[in-house]
Amino acid sequence: MRQIDGDLAHRVQGFAEYYGSMYGSVERAVEEIIGYCLMNGDVIVSEAEAGPLTRGVAEIGVGTEEAYRRQGFTTSAAAYVIRECEAQRYRVFWNAAQLNAGSVALARRLGFRRERPSVVLAWAACPTSAPGAGPSAT
Repeated sequence: MRQIDGDLAHRVQGFAEYYGSMYGSVERAVEEIIGYCLMNGDVIVSEAEAGPLTRGVAEIGVGTEEAYRRQGFTTSAAAYVIRECEAQRYRVFWNAAQLNAGSVALARRLGFRRERPSVVLAWAACPTSAPGAGPSAT
């Protein structure tokens, strides 16, 4: 198990894009999250992160290379990060869509039991228009 550092952050699929944009840079993201990779030599087998860490709460995210799935590696990586979060006094939660059976099953293996439905609100940035241009009438 290896803590995610600047080198690993650039090798973990999607890390730089997701956390880098969330925190403004990959370097800041590495400082602000709790993240570990399960390694086989230099190969990242599985990774788990907790972040953002806010108000004493941490959301867990995981990923495992396809060749290593269904072998317990994701469970191990997530359990490691959860223990690290709890050692730092964060309460952890798992967020999964009901239709994501794999994620729901993993959460249950890790001891998460209480399920609460939630509504997800999202928005997209609107393209900027020319100065003075208002909404088009149809």
